[in-house]
Amino acid sequence: VQPPQWPAFMRLASDAATEIFQNQQLIAALMSALPMMKAEICIGVDEDDQATQGMKKLQASEFNRFQASAALDRCGGQAEDALALLHTGWTPDTTPAGSPRVAAACPVAGKTA
Repeated sequence: VQPPQWPAFMRLASDAATEIFQNQQLIAALMSALPMMKAEICIGVDEDDQATQGMKKLQASEFNRFQASAALDRCGGQAEDALALLHTGWTPDTTPAGSPRVAAACPVAGKTA
């Protein structure tokens, strides 16, 4: 995958995961694993890009990969906001895929996911 194609790749992966899996936690876990492998998948990408650094920072703060990924996703990739969100006691949504959902906002940054 070429670096400019990464967002499209992630959208395709998300669409495929949603079609295959019915569990939102499993989908989020898969989607959180892909950025950790970006240097392996994407040509010319450094292993220590922003997404990887944010994930490492949250996991170093004793949050698991699923929690870290969900918080980063909810806060638009902003590691500081995601860390603050997790410290409030927030937990990821475990609603099965396909269930009606209301758009959620990161209470720290006020951004809608």
